[in-house]
Amino acid sequence: AFTGQPPNCQLSFQVTPQPGDALSCVKYLATLQGQTVRVRARVQTPSGFIQDERDVLLLDLRPTATPTSTRTPTSTFTPTPTFTPTHTPTNTLTPTLTPTPTQTPTSTFTPTPTPALPVIAPSVVTLYAGVNGSPSCDGSAQILTVTGSAPPFTLTATGNACLSATVLANSGDTVIVRAGDQVGTFQVTVTDALGRTANATLVQQAVNAAFMDVDALPNVTDNGDGSCTLVVGALVTDSLGRAVADGVPVAFSLQPPSAGVSITSPGLTNRAAPCDTGTLNITPQPGDALACLKYTASNSGNTVTVRAEVRTGNASTLSDTQSILLPNCP
Repeated sequence: AFTGQPPNCQLSFQVTPQPGDALSCVKYLATLQGQTVRVRARVQTPSGFIQDERDVLLLDLRPTATPTSTRTPTSTFTPTPTFTPTHTPTNTLTPTLTPTPTQTPTSTFTPTPTPALPVIAPSVVTLYAGVNGSPSCDGSAQILTVTGSAPPFTLTATGNACLSATVLANSGDTVIVRAGDQVGTFQVTVTDALGRTANATLVQQAVNAAFMDVDALPNVTDNGDGSCTLVVGALVTDSLGRAVADGVPVAFSLQPPSAGVSITSPGLTNRAAPCDTGTLNITPQPGDALACLKYTASNSGNTVTVRAEVRTGNASTLSDTQSILLPNCP
C-alpha cells in the first residue's frame, strides 16, 4: 500500500487518502464475523524496518447491519492517527520520499550545463627564436586552435612571443603565435569566460649557426607601378659549413633605412621568396633565406646596406651586412 493513495479494493463508502496514511483492505467470509485477526504494517526506512501490529475485530458488515457498516470506517481509521504519532518514523516517510524527485533532476542536469574546459592544440609548439621580440617578433610561427564551451577566450604568451590576437570570440577559432627573442621553454595561456585556463608549451630554440653571407640576385623585376623588386639571399651554415635546418627565420633590415626602399622580413631558410618574382625562376635552397628588396624607380643607381641576422642564443646573434647597388628598372 502507498501513502496518500486510495485503498486497493472497491468500497461501498468513500475514503479520502491522506498524506502519510497508507490504506489496505481486509476481506473475510461472513462465517468469520466477530473473530479477531492481527494486522501488521511494515515500512523500510534508511535505518531499517519499522512496524506496528494491531488486533482487528471482523465486524458484521451485512446490509442489514447498516449502523455497524457506518461505523466501520470510523473504527478502521481511528487507530490510524494513533499509529501515526506512536511511530514518529511514519511522518519521516514524507521527507524520505520528497528528495527522491529532487535528486532525479539533480543527477541528470548537474553535469549537462558544465561547459567543456578550454583546450589549445597543439599542446606543445617548438619554434626558432627571432632577433626581435614583442611587439615586433620575427621568429618562426605556428597556428594554434582554441576550443571550449565558454568563449570568449583571452590569450597571453611568455618568452616575449607575439600573438596575432589576444581575444577569440568562438570555439574553434585560431591564433598565430610567433616566437620572440628569448630562448627557452615558455607558455601560451588561454582563459575562458569562466576564468578557467589551459596552457600550451612554447619551446623557443636558438640556431646552431656560425657563418652567414648576404648577396643579391642579379635579376630585377619591374612591378609595373613605378617600382622594382630585387631578391636578396642570406646563406646560413654551421661551424662545419653545413646548411642550417629548414624554416630558420632570418631577420632582414636596411642599415640605415632609406626613403622609397623596403625589405621583407623575416625570410625562412629553404622557403620561397615572400613576393612575386615575376618571370624569375628562383628555387629555394637549404640554408638560404630569401627577402624581397623593393624600391622606387627614382632610387635606381643608389646603394643601400642590407643586414641579415639570426638568433644563436639568449644574448647572441649572428649577422652579416652587404651593400647592394639598386639596378635600373627594366
